[in-house]
Amino acid sequence: MMKKLFILTVALVVSFSSWGQNSESNLPQKGDFTVSATIGYNSFVKHEAFRNVQMQYETQALNAEWFDEGMMVGLEAGWFFADKWSWRLGGGFSSTFNPGRSEVPGTYDEDSVLGDGSIPAYRAVASEDAYRFNVVTGFYRHFSFDNVKNLDLHLGLQLGYAYSLHTLYYNEEISMGKSIGEGFNARGAINLGVNYYFFPNMYAGVEVNALQYTYSYSVLSPEEGLSNLFADSHNASFLAAPTIKIGFKF
Repeated sequence: MMKKLFILTVALVVSFSSWGQNSESNLPQKGDFTVSATIGYNSFVKHEAFRNVQMQYETQALNAEWFDEGMMVGLEAGWFFADKWSWRLGGGFSSTFNPGRSEVPGTYDEDSVLGDGSIPAYRAVASEDAYRFNVVTGFYRHFSFDNVKNLDLHLGLQLGYAYSLHTLYYNEEISMGKSIGEGFNARGAINLGVNYYFFPNMYAGVEVNALQYTYSYSVLSPEEGLSNLFADSHNASFLAAPTIKIGFKF
């Protein structure tokens, strides 16, 4: 699906470029702002706490492979602080709280072979907190073309950071305290893209990270009083994270 959308957007940009070769320039100037909706890979991270007391725990590094993630719709804002230079900022935040419920002890009739007269126990409902956010920013150099007045090519340095925190607590006798799962990834990329301003205040574009490096780190605290488990990973990608966008200039 993402591949089809990417190809369609490229085709539209090329078509508008050919149609608007002799039209008046709509390119942004110093002081202009842009806001765009984007469709790209899901750059959030998620690392969950353990739900049950165990005799053996394990953890693993967060996934840093962009092509393993699904699509995500996002928002991005930009500011042209010079005629050929812009700064962009995008991201999102999510917070969830699930209130817990205490356990309800049961009873067991030892004199009954079939368990008649016994009452089953109800396990506690976990109290959960989950926080996730993602932020992407970068500086970009823009290039224009005399023969295609509204075509904007940009090259820039892009940085990203994503964070996840999940805490879990069961109010019951067998609970060993709060379990915590925490993780982040930090990304750096050389971004290459093209926008076409087919109206004075509206544009469409495509971009890709020509070279991208991601470092991921995760921490798991399975029970209170136990040592933490750590894991990390390194990922290098070429022509990574294709993104399409449609936006407005102000």
